[in-house]
Amino acid sequence: MSDIIERVSDKLKIPRWWVKAIAIEYTECRDYVTRDKIWTFNFNKITQEELEKAVSEHKVILHDFLFHNVHPAVLQNRMIDRMAGGVTVPLAEHSADVIPEGLVSKHYIPFQANPINVEDPKLGFSTHCQVFDNGHLYQWEIAKFVHVEGRRYGKFTSDYVNLEPFEEMQSKLRDLMNNFVKPSEIGHEGYKARVEAYYKQLDDIRRPILKELLQVHHKKLASVGEHSKVPKYQPSILSHFERFTVKNNDIQTKLYAEPIFYRGCWYHAKRAEKLYSSLRKDHETVDKLDLVYQERATAIILGVACFEAFINGLGFDNYPEIWKHIEQISIMKKCSIYFELSGKDSSLFNTGIEPYLSLKELIKKRDELIHFKRKYHPISHEISGVKTHIEKLLPHEFIRIFPEKLKESIERFCRDNDLNVPNWLVPQPNLQWMEFMGK
Repeated sequence: MSDIIERVSDKLKIPRWWVKAIAIEYTECRDYVTRDKIWTFNFNKITQEELEKAVSEHKVILHDFLFHNVHPAVLQNRMIDRMAGGVTVPLAEHSADVIPEGLVSKHYIPFQANPINVEDPKLGFSTHCQVFDNGHLYQWEIAKFVHVEGRRYGKFTSDYVNLEPFEEMQSKLRDLMNNFVKPSEIGHEGYKARVEAYYKQLDDIRRPILKELLQVHHKKLASVGEHSKVPKYQPSILSHFERFTVKNNDIQTKLYAEPIFYRGCWYHAKRAEKLYSSLRKDHETVDKLDLVYQERATAIILGVACFEAFINGLGFDNYPEIWKHIEQISIMKKCSIYFELSGKDSSLFNTGIEPYLSLKELIKKRDELIHFKRKYHPISHEISGVKTHIEKLLPHEFIRIFPEKLKESIERFCRDNDLNVPNWLVPQPNLQWMEFMGK
């Protein structure tokens, strides 16, 4: 960052990004057509006095937008996951929780899609404007970017300001870009003059828009009630499966537990399978059998926890007033009730056939584990050999297949109720947990 921007920021105690944005929008800080673009930023062209004056006089900028109420590491991780097709839940309950509409929280993050050596912000527009007014930072959505039929690029439209003159300038910009003349080529001086004239004309269009947006800010500010999305404390780290909202300036979080339980179920089932297949001799079995049972029991408990979290999540999301009264009933009964509430034939939830048959068996085993009674049981004599009660409760064959049956049960439940299958149910590329699933 330029020294002059840092000096002005430090002197006026205003964030560096704001001082830089003011310089970009309101000062002569560019060299034209000196390299491979029509602009090159050169903040050394302006004096400290000029920059301080610009910062003092101007209150409105068109930065891409600001985020707030989210930890920077969480925001970065979620954005990367979204681009890579990763498995997460939506970050915020409402847009204004994370993208300010009005007063901006003290814990905010300026976001700009491209660095200024790649894209000059002044050549484009934004869906949001930012206002620094009486020591407070505000952001308002003032435009939308819409598709234009018959062409490959869209345009900005606004209910607050007339953007047609700016739209007309875009065709001139494309003409300049498509007919670029390098400094070493014939006609460069004339081309440079055209670029400088373009920026001058662009200023003549943008300045009135920015002044009008300041009036929009004052009108919006006068019409809003109390600001309820500006907590005083900083946001916390969230997992991939936590979502947040802000109510009465208080950050609240919600965990989608089912994907965590689902991954844990697969992990422990595969661990049990690996341990079991490694047993070769009786003394090895004695040494590791407790660990095998531990992994199997954990897999079963987490598997049922996954499905129960899944059905409760659907119930509270779609039928909250009813669901809060049926929390204590069985999982299987909840499933039947959900079918009825959604207007589906509850006979589709047939626990006598797969995959619901295995789901029913899974829940039965979980219930016995959770309500385990330490008492004697007879040893079972079978063709495959003698088996203890715990071996029959946690059989190798069932542990090996039930995670897949759990997945099929959730998929089937979603199809029967016209619901989208949750994305966490489908393994995604580059996720380490797939290793535990044996994929």
